[in-house]
Amino acid sequence: MNQKPKLLYDALKTTAEIFPNKISFRKRTKGNEFPGISFSDLKLFVDQLTVGLLDLGVEIGDRIGFFCDATVNWLRTDVSILSAGAVVVPRGTDIVKEEILYILGHSESKFLIVQKKKDKDRVLPLLGELPNLREIFVLETDLGDLYEGEDSVFSLAKRGQNVLKEKGE
Repeated sequence: MNQKPKLLYDALKTTAEIFPNKISFRKRTKGNEFPGISFSDLKLFVDQLTVGLLDLGVEIGDRIGFFCDATVNWLRTDVSILSAGAVVVPRGTDIVKEEILYILGHSESKFLIVQKKKDKDRVLPLLGELPNLREIFVLETDLGDLYEGEDSVFSLAKRGQNVLKEKGE
């Protein structure tokens, strides 16, 4: 490929095509193993989550609050939000109530993705002061694995997977 990627997604797609089985984003487990994720699996998740976000009703230019710290799950979620045409409104998890209200209110974020369930629990009491916020999704468990509840990023990816299956893709 001689042409430089114009979008972040294009870089991921090209890398997944050239190195589909190459493992990246390794993280040490308690058992001293270093599992990772292949570029083809990374792209597949991004595709599914992007379609899940679109099926949820995310539109070009929508702002999505993203209160997370950097992990591989953060990366693939960030790429998915951008690929859906939305704007990432980032902030780490060390956020206080006033910042939550200011960032989500000022940005008029329609959706919020938080790192862990405890982060969602901190935002729930503030919903009355955030009229634009429609839903909150949780990214990870306390161990850093994808959280799989109904209100999860994982459930959005599954939603996208189902849409892609219906379309035969």
